[in-house]
Amino acid sequence: MNEQLETDLRRVLAQATAKVPADAIGRITSADYRPRTGWLTPWRRAGTLGGVGVVGAGVATAVLLAGATPAFAGWTAMPERGHHAPSAAADSSCQSQLSALPTAPGGQWSPVVTDVRGPYTLAVFEDSGVYGTCITGPSMNEASVSGATGRSTSVNSSGSSAGPGQRSASSSGGVYGSSGIESSFQSHLDSSSGPYTIMEGEVSSDVSGVTLVLQDGTDVGTTIGGGWFVAWWPNDEAAVSAQVTTPSGTITQPLH
Repeated sequence: MNEQLETDLRRVLAQATAKVPADAIGRITSADYRPRTGWLTPWRRAGTLGGVGVVGAGVATAVLLAGATPAFAGWTAMPERGHHAPSAAADSSCQSQLSALPTAPGGQWSPVVTDVRGPYTLAVFEDSGVYGTCITGPSMNEASVSGATGRSTSVNSSGSSAGPGQRSASSSGGVYGSSGIESSFQSHLDSSSGPYTIMEGEVSSDVSGVTLVLQDGTDVGTTIGGGWFVAWWPNDEAAVSAQVTTPSGTITQPLH
């Protein structure tokens, strides 16, 4: 076996083994997996041993899979609470990305709402009446700007599989009125870790919570602040409705 492969395999197995509870290890190692040779015929004996080999291979496969790093590791369906502004690192990255876009006003971007999920930060910024959106994290760097005349999107997607300056995406949006979700815009993007979707929009002042319902039935919580809601999720499923909470209760609002 290749020495580097063997070293990597040992490391992955050690990491996975460290996560197995001690009592489970005790039960596994104390079990007697040898066949009862006193009553097994040679054919049955061979079949049993073959079965043990299959089980062993299955355990090894499960351990290897458990040690693998999934795409967008650390993402959560509900955002972290208490983040009213991006971290210094996220703010610096977003300020740089937004300011470099051709449609940027050229001033200082002020954060409006920040959504944090593990190592990923999604934020909406404002500069002279122009709004910019930025997401930053492992394998992800995307920024766009929209003005009073509508959304003019420019992208610096250095983490995207489409390459710098290209947008591998489709977008959709809708305007709904003056209560609940007033407008929304969702973009289906691509990165080296796979597809992901960003959704943002404006909400009326009495909205205290918005939970998005995706086409596959998954619920994704949003972050609300400054009259905006934002969320993102690691696939290209579209949000088709939202559970909107106000002092009057929670209603289901369809999304275009």
